[in-house]
Amino acid sequence: MTTISTRAKRAVTAGVTFAMLAGNLTSVFMHPSKAFAVESLPDMGGNLRVEHDDKYKSGHGMTIWTAQDGKTPLFCADSLNHIHATSGEGGSVIPLSQLKTSTGESYDAYKQHMIDYLVYWGTIGVKSGATYYGVSGADLQAATQFALWGVRQGSMQDDNGTNMPFYNTGWTREASDAAIKFFNDAANYANNPDSDKRVPQGVAYAFVPDGGKQVMTYFGMKLGSLKITKISGNTLYTAGNNCYSLAGAEYTVYSDEGLTTSVGTITTDENGEGTLENLQRGNYYIKETKAPKGYAIASEVEKVSIEVEQTTNANVQDGAQYTTDPLHVRKVDKDTGEQKAAGGASLAGAEFKISYYKGYYENVSDLPEKPERTWTVKTDENGDINLDDVQVAKEKYLVEGDEFYTNAENKVVYPLGTITVQETKAPTGYMLPDGEGEDSIALMQIKSEDVNHHQEVDADLNYTQKEQVVRGNVKFTKVLGVNKRPLANVPFKITSKTTGETHYAVTDANGVIDTSTMVKNDKTNANDKAFSGDNVDESKLSSENGIFFTGKADSNTGDATTQPNAPIPATNAQAQPATTNTDPATQPTGANGATNSETPNADAEKKTSGMLPYDTYEVEEIRTSVNANVDEMAKFEFTVSENGTTIDAGEVVNTVTPTHIPQTGQDSINPEILIAGGVIIAAGVGGVALAIHAKHKKDDNE
Repeated sequence: MTTISTRAKRAVTAGVTFAMLAGNLTSVFMHPSKAFAVESLPDMGGNLRVEHDDKYKSGHGMTIWTAQDGKTPLFCADSLNHIHATSGEGGSVIPLSQLKTSTGESYDAYKQHMIDYLVYWGTIGVKSGATYYGVSGADLQAATQFALWGVRQGSMQDDNGTNMPFYNTGWTREASDAAIKFFNDAANYANNPDSDKRVPQGVAYAFVPDGGKQVMTYFGMKLGSLKITKISGNTLYTAGNNCYSLAGAEYTVYSDEGLTTSVGTITTDENGEGTLENLQRGNYYIKETKAPKGYAIASEVEKVSIEVEQTTNANVQDGAQYTTDPLHVRKVDKDTGEQKAAGGASLAGAEFKISYYKGYYENVSDLPEKPERTWTVKTDENGDINLDDVQVAKEKYLVEGDEFYTNAENKVVYPLGTITVQETKAPTGYMLPDGEGEDSIALMQIKSEDVNHHQEVDADLNYTQKEQVVRGNVKFTKVLGVNKRPLANVPFKITSKTTGETHYAVTDANGVIDTSTMVKNDKTNANDKAFSGDNVDESKLSSENGIFFTGKADSNTGDATTQPNAPIPATNAQAQPATTNTDPATQPTGANGATNSETPNADAEKKTSGMLPYDTYEVEEIRTSVNANVDEMAKFEFTVSENGTTIDAGEVVNTVTPTHIPQTGQDSINPEILIAGGVIIAAGVGGVALAIHAKHKKDDNE
C-alpha cells in the first residue's frame, strides 16, 4: 500500500479547492482590502467570553468564543481534548512562533502562513455573514476551528484516510467538509504566499488562557491609518465666509489604481479632517466623491502609501466656487418701460454703489456694517452697466472702488455671498427712485447647491432699475395785443425739440392753457384727432382735452393715449407754484431682477406729476376761425428743468397788431377801431349842433 505524504495530498487537492474557493468566496476573496479596512480587532486584554454557552449544535460539545467585546471571533487552535476556557478567563497573548504543535514541534513559516490564512478569512467570513464553501455563521466558525486543529495535527485525515480523527456522529458533516476544503486552500496558499490570495503576514495571534486550557487564535494584525486634511483652494474667498465649509467632503479610498475596489470612505469634519483606520500596508488611491458646501469637486486622484502602525497624512485641496456671470444693471424709463431716455433726458451717467458681503443675508438690516468690497459704477449711453471683462469694467464703468475679484481669464467674478445694488446719483433729467434705508437697496445672493454630490453655483446678477423722468407743466394765457383781452378756443401745438413728439392743447374760456390742471384720462391727447396734415377739424377741438407726453418720438395722434405706469396727477385748478426743492429722492427696495416702488412722496410728486418730460418744447399757435384774422401767429419755447415745476409763460401776445377787424371770435370788433369811429361820430354830431346854433343866432339878430 502506497503511503501518500501530507504535502502530496495538498498538491492533489490544490486545483479543486482553489476552484471552490473562487466560487464560494468571490465576494470577499476578490476584495481583501475592503474587508481588511472594516475589521479592527482589539487587543484581547486577557479576557474571553462564551458566545454559545458550551454547545455547538444539537448538544454537541464545542464552545464558540468571542473576545470580551462580544464581536471579535476566536478560534480554538488546540486539540479537541483540552479543557475549555470559561467566560472572563484571563490569559496571555503570544505570537504564533511561540506555540507548539501537538507533538511539541515549533510552528514553522509554512504553518504560520496557513494559520494566518485561516484566521484572516475565517474572521472576515464570520463577521460579514459570508458563505464560504457552502457554510456560514456557526458552521463557518466550526469549520475554521476544525481547520486550525488540522494545522496543529498536521493533517485533516484519520487513520483510514476518510475522516478527521475528531469526527464523530455529533459534528455536522457540512462543517467537516468545509473545514477540509478550507484547510487545503490554506495549505496551497502556504506554498505560494505571494499569490493574489495573499493575506498580511502575522494577522493571527494566540491567546493562552490560564491553567493550560484551550489556545484561542484571533485576528490581531497591526494596521496603519490614513488622515485627510482638506484645505481651501482660495482663502481670499473662503476665509470668514460661511458660504463655504470644509465639513462634509467625502473621499472614497481604493486599493487599486483603476478605482474598482473601495476599502472605505472618509468624511471630513468642520476642520476639513477625517481618518480611515485599519488599513493594510501598501498603496491606496483617494478620489473625492462628494464636494462640501461651496467647493467644486476635485477630479484628481491622490496616491498614498500606508505603513504599519503609522498614520499617513494627505492634504487635499478643492477650488472655492464663484460665479462668472457678469453683473448687469440696466436702467429703463418708468413711464414707457423701455431702455430709452424720455424727452431730453439721458440714461447715461447714473451711478450705482455695488457692495459685496461674505455670507448669505436675507435682509438689508442683517448686513454687516462694512462690506468686504465696494465699487461705484456708472451707466453707459444706453443705461447699461455690464461688469464682465476687467479692463472694460475699469475703463468704461468704474468711477471708484476696490479691486475687482478676477479669474485666470481676466473676468470679473464674485465669490459666494451677498451683493447689494444702490443708485446714488440719477442721470440728467431723471430722479432717484423713492425709498429710504433698507428700501433703497436691492439685494442678491450668489449660492451653491448640492446636485448629485456636486456643488453648482446659482446666481442671478441682473438688476433693472425703473427711473422716473422729471416732469413739469406749462401755463400761459392767449390775449389780443392792445387791450389784452383773452381769446378762447385757440389751439396750440406743443412739440418736443428732442424727439419731435407733438400734442395739441386748446385755450379755455379765460384764454388759459395750464397742463397742471389736466387729468390724464380718456380725453388725453384727444385734440390730436382734429389735425390731419394742414386741415383742422374744429369740431373735435376742446379745452377739456388734456395732453400727456410719453417722451418718445411718436406723436400718438388720433386716439387718446394712455401709457403704462404713467403718473396721474390730481385735479388742481390752481397753477403749481415754482419750487426750489432739489433734495434727491432715495432709492427703493429691489430684489433679484426686481424694480423700485412706484409710490411717489410729496416732494417727488412735483417732479413726477407733470405732463411734459424733461426737455425743451416749442409752442406754436394754430390758425382757426377764431384767430383767422390775426396777422402774425405766436411762437415761443420753454424748458422743463430738473426742478420739474410749472413754467408760467405769462401772456401770449401777437407781435403785430392786426389792422382789420376779425370776422369771428368773442373779440371780433377791435376796440381801437371802435374808439376811432366814436371820435368821428362825435365830431360829426358836434359839427351839426354848432351849425344849427349859428343859424338860430342869425335869425334872432335879424
